[in-house]
Amino acid sequence: MSSDFKIKFGDLMLSDYFDLTSYPIGRNNKRITNTTSQLANGVEILSSRYEEKMIELKIFSNNRSVREIDDVISQAINQGAQKLVFSDFPNEYYLAKLDGDAAMYRELENKSVVGTLNFIVPDGLSHPDEIKGPYTATQGADGRYSVTVVNEGSVDAPITMTATMNAENGYVGMYTDYAITGIGNKEETDGVDYQQTETFLDTTAFNGAGWSNWSGTYTPDARFDLSGTLGVSGSAGQSGLRLATTGGNKGLFNGGGKIYTLPADSEGAIGAKNFYAWWDTFFWAGKMGQTAVQDIIFWSGNEIIARWLVLKTDKNGNSAVCRASYNDGTGIKNLPKYDFTFKSSHLDTENPFNQSRGAMDFLKEGAKIQFHYWGQYPSVIVPYLADKQVTKVSMVLANYDKRTGDNYVTHNAIQKLQIRKLKVDKWRDVPNRFSDGDIVKMTGADSKVYVNGMPKLTEKADGSNLFSVPPGETTIYFQCSDWCAEPPTYKIEFKEANL
Repeated sequence: MSSDFKIKFGDLMLSDYFDLTSYPIGRNNKRITNTTSQLANGVEILSSRYEEKMIELKIFSNNRSVREIDDVISQAINQGAQKLVFSDFPNEYYLAKLDGDAAMYRELENKSVVGTLNFIVPDGLSHPDEIKGPYTATQGADGRYSVTVVNEGSVDAPITMTATMNAENGYVGMYTDYAITGIGNKEETDGVDYQQTETFLDTTAFNGAGWSNWSGTYTPDARFDLSGTLGVSGSAGQSGLRLATTGGNKGLFNGGGKIYTLPADSEGAIGAKNFYAWWDTFFWAGKMGQTAVQDIIFWSGNEIIARWLVLKTDKNGNSAVCRASYNDGTGIKNLPKYDFTFKSSHLDTENPFNQSRGAMDFLKEGAKIQFHYWGQYPSVIVPYLADKQVTKVSMVLANYDKRTGDNYVTHNAIQKLQIRKLKVDKWRDVPNRFSDGDIVKMTGADSKVYVNGMPKLTEKADGSNLFSVPPGETTIYFQCSDWCAEPPTYKIEFKEANL
């Protein structure tokens, strides 16, 4: 007798060697174990689990020897766990392994080989060959990306999620009403905030973009007549900005002025709350009694922030002063501990602005105002100036009391000027976890993550627990980094299973 019932185990067509005496025993058995807790009446079911499945095949053969069948069974044993397929459900399989005794014997009266084969199915399930999907997520009216799938099996089905990056991204998440899984870092940013210093000016020419001549009344001090001009010229082998003409010579101080207006920084912002200026002052009298002034002011619009000057009004000797002041909102105040007297000679011990020296600087850091003088850095905190922005710098060189020619300080010059904006707020893009074109894959069967085919065991976020979908309809939602320029393409596929 021969039936058309076929059995295949791995690559072996077992039914080529024997037939069945009965329908496979235990194939449809469902072994369920419940964990219970005793109640006053009855029990409470705490959890349920299905166990392994045992399939028993009663076999016989009239045209094969015991040796032939034994060889086939040996091959089956050596194959380990394989797909076990029955012809009545050709598109489903059990992942099975031979178990127990495979006893074969020959019936003497009819020369038939008979016996029993036992298979264990560790997961207790039958699996279809067909993979459902892939299903591609679409964007809904609420802006979320989602996909709805239907599991027609009788148990939870592990899902495989694939996200193809369409732009840089740091996170891929998927969630349902009952579970969530994250890949990457939800808090990852697209870039970093930082601050930098930007140099606006480093000049010995004192002309070009941003420069203009002072015109009109000198608002800080009406005693100045700035109808004259300044120009770059050399003296004592050193070039610098000097008084060129005194103009109308109608004031107590007579000369000219230049203004440098700060440009926008690299972010397009005008003005500097945090500001630094460095300059090289040359102030050296060639003989006793010469007079002159050098006046530098830092402005916020038309309002003075701070002022620095070197002044020599001594018409007989060689005494000069260096002073600094600031605006506290009620008026101009002298900078504490910054009122210095020096000799405008050529000696290093007497003059910090002689031929070989002259380095000066001014610092504004929010409310802090600071000037340098001969190795000292007197400073003051001025709350009124905390948010004031330096927008321009003016420089004035002038005579005193209409004294010109030999009565004007021989070397009164600004030889170099540097201007910087400090702490410019910047943002820089940084390479992110996932690049455009990367493929991120999560396999629910083993809850592993792969990026471009490479295992990335640390990319799965803590607390992830969405690896399967239950029987019935499920809607899965997806997330990416909120700064991601274009969300990934999300796809879901899964294999159903039945008890």
